[in-house]
Amino acid sequence: MKLKCLNLIIIAMAVSFYRDAWFAIGNIRSATTLRGLLPGKERTIEVPTAVSADGSNLQIVSDHILPKQEIEFEANIQK
Repeated sequence: MKLKCLNLIIIAMAVSFYRDAWFAIGNIRSATTLRGLLPGKERTIEVPTAVSADGSNLQIVSDHILPKQEIEFEANIQK
């Protein structure tokens, strides 16, 4: 499967990330964690994805949350 990268500019609004969490599309996580990202700060992240993917299934994943939990976020995905 051919991969491309979805480039994200992340700005933490009201939360700090004290544990590792990653943006992911499907089962593919970004190499950069959100850990240490503070409110009002920015981080650029690349998420490897299939060429046909449009980012609509973008999610934040962490080994520290239960399977039925999710971390909510807002995204403005531009193509």
